[in-house]
Amino acid sequence: MAKKKEQTFEEGLKRLRELVELLESGNLPLKETFAAYEEGRTLTKELEKMLLEGEKRIEQMDADGNLQDITNDVDEAKRG
Repeated sequence: MAKKKEQTFEEGLKRLRELVELLESGNLPLKETFAAYEEGRTLTKELEKMLLEGEKRIEQMDADGNLQDITNDVDEAKRG
């Protein structure tokens, strides 16, 4: 069996927007509405995971031009 190609963040976001438009239209039968909602929730979680993984890779240049990992600063800011 062929492995499903992983979608990019942009592809996922485009699909999520399509789902939102479908749901907002009110033209879907109930069963399809539930399926679209479930797909959207799953996709939202996947996109959030991609963003968090990207956030962990954020690096910042310090005054000397060296790369400085700011992952811990981002984590602390999220915790408040």
